[in-house]
Amino acid sequence: MGATDLCKDDVEREIKIEFFRSSPSGKHKILGSCSQITLGMLKEGTGDYKLEPSGTVKLADLKVERVHSFVEYVFGGCEIDLSIAIDFTLSNGNPKSPDSLHYFNHEKNQYIQAIRNVGEILQFYNSDKKIALYGFGGAVPPYS
Repeated sequence: MGATDLCKDDVEREIKIEFFRSSPSGKHKILGSCSQITLGMLKEGTGDYKLEPSGTVKLADLKVERVHSFVEYVFGGCEIDLSIAIDFTLSNGNPKSPDSLHYFNHEKNQYIQAIRNVGEILQFYNSDKKIALYGFGGAVPPYS
């Protein structure tokens, strides 16, 4: 990333760098931190930086990389597929009961509401606008 790719706010924004000693237990110990540093200062390579509570840190190399946003991926042609699986087991209750996740009323069925809400958004990020739908745990007549 070139210097022209950075906006003024990015270069002047204060950052904090923390140093830790890692531990397999997950209880990492903080060794110190550098604050009141900006990206501009790091790019200039101004030398040593004070490490609190004691010591210094010397910058040997700096590489600034751009991280692309979700919108940039989509505009770049990335497609998103939606796959849905529905649990038709009896543990969800009787489909004739309003408390069931499989309630026959399309306005009150939680599965249909979730599929509709997510599907209406994600369908536009897929060129064929098809959604894979799988069901498990149900029985189709004549089986029970």
